[in-house]
Amino acid sequence: MGNPQNLNLTFLDGNNKGRIECTSPGWSGIIHIIPRSHIKQLSSLKKLSDSCICIFIEQRIMGRPVILVEKLDKGKKSISMTETVPDTIKRWTHTIFITDREKCLDKEYLVYLADVLARHAVESGESFVVNETKEPLPDIPTEIMLGINEYAEHAIKIISLIGFTGFETLPKLSVETVDAKEFTMKIHGRKAVGYISNDKFILRKGSQLVEETKGSCLPSCDHYRDLYESFISEDYETTKNLSFPDHRAAAAFISGSSANGDYYWRTQDGIRIGQLDVSVIRRKRKARAYHD
Repeated sequence: MGNPQNLNLTFLDGNNKGRIECTSPGWSGIIHIIPRSHIKQLSSLKKLSDSCICIFIEQRIMGRPVILVEKLDKGKKSISMTETVPDTIKRWTHTIFITDREKCLDKEYLVYLADVLARHAVESGESFVVNETKEPLPDIPTEIMLGINEYAEHAIKIISLIGFTGFETLPKLSVETVDAKEFTMKIHGRKAVGYISNDKFILRKGSQLVEETKGSCLPSCDHYRDLYESFISEDYETTKNLSFPDHRAAAAFISGSSANGDYYWRTQDGIRIGQLDVSVIRRKRKARAYHD
């Protein structure tokens, strides 16, 4: 199936702060992003079948997200599901629903798909997973199991591209072979420079922003544009170093859109940050700082 090359985004409420429907050519799944403020409109989603995966996300602006992966069986699609969310994620901000246009996700497949998604989140090390109970996995033929794994990986790629981190582990590439001290992002004639410091991505003073924000920009983009408004000059350049939870949030801030930070941030050698193991870069930077 491969990685999603294109995304079809539909803003169901006319803007990026409401419900978003996501599909990808060659993939039969449908992903709905529902902010907590719009959860009561859940029943109006005609393409959302009764059997689906529901992911609760607590977006922490300056930290790793908290994630709960649930399966919804037929007949359970209702607002009442939010009443059973554990205390560990009571402050959830968004729900992500994964369903299928071919309605092929029966109960057994849902159990396995939910487990795959939760395991990805745990193994990524980029989120806190609060699933409290583990339902026994059904006996599924190997061929179908492999298909569900591929289905899940495609869904995770889409979720990451939309801007929700926490599921995907960055591919590992030895930083011994690259210059990973700084990263540069160029988009629409603008240029920005940033670097990783501890658990944050620092955008350097003098980085240039795209002036206008697009309708496709995610809520985090508006958040940081408002938060750092006093540090943006009339020429849309940053007047001091600015801190972000990761490079993806910084990319959205710079581009004013849903630009993929994994793709746009690059080393001096042109290597994409998405090809690097960021955790290794953090350790290397700490080691250099200690010895300098």
